[in-house]
Amino acid sequence: MLHTPLCDLLGIAYPILSAPMGPDISGPELVAAVSNAGGLGLLQAQLCPPPMLREELRRLRRMSDRRFGVNFILRFPSEEAIEVCLEERVPVLSFSWGDPAPYLRRAHAAGAKVLLQVGSVEAARAARRGPASTRSSPRGRRPAGTSRVRSRPWCWSRWSSTPWRRRR
Repeated sequence: MLHTPLCDLLGIAYPILSAPMGPDISGPELVAAVSNAGGLGLLQAQLCPPPMLREELRRLRRMSDRRFGVNFILRFPSEEAIEVCLEERVPVLSFSWGDPAPYLRRAHAAGAKVLLQVGSVEAARAARRGPASTRSSPRGRRPAGTSRVRSRPWCWSRWSSTPWRRRR
């Protein structure tokens, strides 16, 4: 079977991650099924109020004892839901459309792995240099008011199955 460094990093058997596709599609049942099969199931959190998210996480844990993650689109308010995930000790936090730097230290302190979804090879390279540089900015400059942190997220691009390489 295919086993990659991503498997080791995330503690999964196969390099398969489910897409967090909305509350009616990738709810706890699908996430548990993917995780139970050896992949990493990802639950979406955007449309879920924090108390409901907490209950979904607990329901998911009743269905699976395997690793899973929760995805956040950072262009939407996420602070309270991220706090719920940290309190509930979610093993993997996934971020997209934004700078995860404000959450990295707390996530790592809670023992969570952090994934960052990017939209291009260039954005993956920028994220590799430092999470604050993952925002779009003119001529590759870091946006004003951001700073680098030492913790780095694992990145993947929707354009490539192999991080930081162009698909040919």
